[in-house]
Amino acid sequence: MDIVTVSAGGPTIVLIHAALERPGLPAVHFKGMRQMHIQHSNIKADTTECSAMDAVIQGLGADLAKWMLKPVDGVSLVNGV
Repeated sequence: MDIVTVSAGGPTIVLIHAALERPGLPAVHFKGMRQMHIQHSNIKADTTECSAMDAVIQGLGADLAKWMLKPVDGVSLVNGV
C-alpha cells in the first residue's frame, strides 16, 4: 500500500495495489484510491490526520473485500466508485 499525506489541513490520500494469485488461474489486479480532506479549522483531538488516514484505510479494506467476492482483473476504484 502506498500512502501519501500532506500537512495538517491538507488532503489524506491512500492508494492500494493488490494482486490475487490463485493456483491454475491468471492473476487479477485491483487498484483503489480514497481521499479525505479535513479543514484546518476542524482539526480537533478526535479529527486528526490519523483519524482521516484510518477512515480511508477502512474504506479501502471494504473495497478490497468486496472485490475479492468476484475478482475481475483491472478494477480501479476512486472513493469506492
